Amino acid sequence: MPWLSNKARFDVGLWAILLFLLPFSKAAIEIAFTGLFVGWALSRLAPSSRRQTIWVQSDLRPILVALVAYLAMCALSIPGSTHPALSLRGLISKWGEYLLLFVIAADLGARDGLAKRSGTILMWSSVLVLVEAVSQELLGWGLLRRYPLVMYERMTGPYENPIDLAMYLMVVLPIVLARAAASHGWRRAALWSLIGLLSACLLRTESQSVWLGFGMALICLGWLDPGLRKPLTIFVLIGGLVGLGFLVATGVLARALTVTDIGLQDRWVMWQAAWRMIQARPWLGHGLNTFMANYLTYWVGGEAQPRYAHNCFLQVGAETGLFGLAA
Repeated sequence: MPWLSNKARFDVGLWAILLFLLPFSKAAIEIAFTGLFVGWALSRLAPSSRRQTIWVQSDLRPILVALVAYLAMCALSIPGSTHPALSLRGLISKWGEYLLLFVIAADLGARDGLAKRSGTILMWSSVLVLVEAVSQELLGWGLLRRYPLVMYERMTGPYENPIDLAMYLMVVLPIVLARAAASHGWRRAALWSLIGLLSACLLRTESQSVWLGFGMALICLGWLDPGLRKPLTIFVLIGGLVGLGFLVATGVLARALTVTDIGLQDRWVMWQAAWRMIQARPWLGHGLNTFMANYLTYWVGGEAQPRYAHNCFLQVGAETGLFGLAA
């Protein structure tokens, strides 16, 4: 079946499109993912492809066991769910889709050179994100998505809120850092310039939790790879000092350390509601994908409307219980 080799090139092309469009269009990503799945499934029909599965490798088995265990706990939460239809839809359309994307990404990533090409695609995509974010800062609105700066008074770039931009940058920056450390000459200088500008955008998101997570991730990366230890140490030290200075100068740090901070108070009532949910059903929870549906039943204050927990651990515990959280 030689025609299937074309499908392999087809799904790699769609994978590239999906990565490039990641910051810009949810609809385009869904369309690309549908085509990606079809192309990947067809390429898997080739006998040679079926024999070359990565999931027989011993180092991937713990990941597979962990995924199956967590999905099993999610499924076990459905029979006793307060909203079984929501839970079933969440298992199929949310966790099922993410698991499928994980399997496809791992499968494609095993192909020679694809991981390196994916990093290159993400870097070029980050250049467009940079254009959008800088234009938003200078003009008051982004050139591509037209999101206004005044909405949050914090940089959002092509996203609807600053936290999404910060999380995107947290993923992309280590890839660019690793590439810069391995480059020389004008490429190295260009990549470090890109790193500086993307870091400035991360600073303007004012997402302190992302800053902390990003710093910890870089420390771990430097510990795992001695070749990156020196540039990452310098980056973390400079970034930490600049970030701290920014927080002090803008008064953000003083507000964050007070119990009267609006954001802290808002999250505190959501966390209390989540904790009450866990106490009510500690073992298998209220059912996957039901946190928002149950929120007002356990509401303790703040906005009286369905909300997320704004804490992944508490939400997993509330939906799938302590068994799901442990898995």
